[in-house]
Amino acid sequence: MRGAAAELEGRQSEAMLAFEQAVAADPGNVRAWYRLAEARARLGMSDAAEDAYHRVLELAQDHLPTWLGLGRLYGRSGRTKQQCFALLWLLMLAPDHVEARKELALALEARGEGWQAKRQWLKLLSQQPDGAEADLARRRLSEIREIG
Repeated sequence: MRGAAAELEGRQSEAMLAFEQAVAADPGNVRAWYRLAEARARLGMSDAAEDAYHRVLELAQDHLPTWLGLGRLYGRSGRTKQQCFALLWLLMLAPDHVEARKELALALEARGEGWQAKRQWLKLLSQQPDGAEADLARRRLSEIREIG
């Protein structure tokens, strides 16, 4: 796939064009729509990326990488309510998704919802008691306790 090769070589505009051609040729291609959304997001085209992510979800509501990508896109633009929604949806589909749980906890903290963030950090620790995410959860939990 030409778009994937361009991505690997850091030619994001060329990758985006290749993925646009792929979805034009096959409008039902979930993978091409997802890759297009990711390429647009990397290029800072938030609205266009959001549109492509939503197209993926019209085709495959359970596409986990899209929910994560959409959550991250919303987080970068400060839309934490939408970010939390996307990440909660992902966790409904895949309750053991550690990355989504971590990002949700951080988003809840950003929204000033420390007690809900604390619940997510505790769930993360029960899922993954060791590793970098667990260390982050422990640090964040100690900071939440200090705040209130």
